Amino acid sequence: MNIKLPAEIVNFVTDEGVASFPFLYPGQAQDSFKNKAYKLELVLERPAIDVDRDGFGVNPASPTQPLNPAYQPTNPLVRALVAVAQAYAPQGWFKYVFGTTGKLRLLEECPGRDRSKYSYAENKYVVSLSQVWSLATLKCEGLNLADPNDRQKYEALLAAKAPGVQRFYTGSPSDRAAMEAKNRELQMVGQPPIPEAEWAGKTVPVSAAEFKPGDWVRVAGRAYWKKSGSPSVGLAVQHVLMTRPGDALIAERSPDRAFEGFAPPASLAPPPAVAAPAAPVAPALAALFGRPQQ
Repeated sequence: MNIKLPAEIVNFVTDEGVASFPFLYPGQAQDSFKNKAYKLELVLERPAIDVDRDGFGVNPASPTQPLNPAYQPTNPLVRALVAVAQAYAPQGWFKYVFGTTGKLRLLEECPGRDRSKYSYAENKYVVSLSQVWSLATLKCEGLNLADPNDRQKYEALLAAKAPGVQRFYTGSPSDRAAMEAKNRELQMVGQPPIPEAEWAGKTVPVSAAEFKPGDWVRVAGRAYWKKSGSPSVGLAVQHVLMTRPGDALIAERSPDRAFEGFAPPASLAPPPAVAAPAAPVAPALAALFGRPQQ
């Protein structure tokens, strides 16, 4: 069954949330069954989603149906999920949206999660999004991935699909260079360049070195029905906008810091190197540089 839903219903832009486990750049696609997938886990605050969850109401007698099925959600993410779930599973759609079996789960509702390792997500929604690519969707089914040349073509096609991360133009030298490069690309295809007065409203790429787990983002994506495996609602990530830096979720340590507990004691330290005596300066060179001959 393939149901066509309007793009304005299934497309969404999330509230601002914390990026966790991001795999969004070329070379970062993860194995997903026989495919490859760019992924992101988004940690969202409760209020905006709880409004709709409470609006539907939890039915103690039937977790698959809400108390108020006629309620109309206002959050774009919730609205997209509900539309897809209702279209494909009208008799039990609620379980695909909220709770332990749904797409919108609090950390406490995520099965198998050790809450002590995810303090940043305590009492918040944890939402998984992905962008899955196969040989078919990349339009390269004829490639033999055991062949080095075909493998190189496949990797290039996959890298070109990486969603990456964007931010609004800030005026920094790197952002200015990015906008100038974008204008050159536009001119090469016969389109007018973007006036500098309009740059502030445009997005520029954020390099992988600049982006880290813990930064704040908004995600533009699409809800769809997953037919493979266990039926469920999926969330496809299309674009990621970095809105502001956040606290790093993974503390980075230098090698010295990581192994400081295993360093040899000072008593075993090698003696300091003795400087070798200076070599004599040839008379011709001494005269040239105005140095006394040794």
